Amino acid sequence: KTHRRRMMVYYSGVAASLLIVFALGFFMQKSSQEEGIKQYTCMTEGSTSTFYMADSPKVILNKNSELTYTSQYGSGERRVKLSGEAYFEVTKNAHSPFIVDMDGGAIKVLGTKFSAKSRKGSNLVRAILLEGSVRFTSKEQNVLMKPNQKLLFNKYSKDLQITEVNPEQEVAWKDGLLRYRSLSFKTLMDYLAKDYGVKIVINNKRLLDPELKVSGSFEQEEAFEKVLEVINRTIMIKWKNENGIYYIN
Repeated sequence: KTHRRRMMVYYSGVAASLLIVFALGFFMQKSSQEEGIKQYTCMTEGSTSTFYMADSPKVILNKNSELTYTSQYGSGERRVKLSGEAYFEVTKNAHSPFIVDMDGGAIKVLGTKFSAKSRKGSNLVRAILLEGSVRFTSKEQNVLMKPNQKLLFNKYSKDLQITEVNPEQEVAWKDGLLRYRSLSFKTLMDYLAKDYGVKIVINNKRLLDPELKVSGSFEQEEAFEKVLEVINRTIMIKWKNENGIYYIN
């Protein structure tokens, strides 16, 4: 199927770090200036967008995310601020480390492939390392990550966990896919409700059993009911939509 999506790009002022956008989807870049320092913000809404920073770092910005940087980017260090989720491929530059600031912590790299996530209103900071090495720092923590590791940091309790994961599965969203393996049905429904902006009511106690696991994959651009059809291949479910609320049996 061919999906038509909008792309809107706004340029204000002369950007020191020109972004080249090649992914379709809603994407906006805006700039502001305060005390001689320009600030640039890249935003997405209902789809992902891919672009390159001036010195070649590749960024895939997930849905409903923001990446902010200033005209000082590249002057000694390459510092960006993330709100939401993004995947990065960073070229090595020992004299200019790449730093991702997030609410509650920061990730510092020299050259690597990784993803980071920190959404407003969430108490978790997440990082997944595919290649190379990154260092996660906060006021309480200083941890060096290795490939195939996933980091979860609680901004309020200050707890930090590192686990081994399949990184390609964890960052499948960057390719427009959602892959899930041995995920509880209830957890998957919670994820889909947030991702598709729908309300889901599960009316069968068996479907709420945490031991009921599902696995599969589908394109994120699929309509929600198409996703339910994919899940139905693993678990026999029925659903009905009443006033925008999906009741699942």
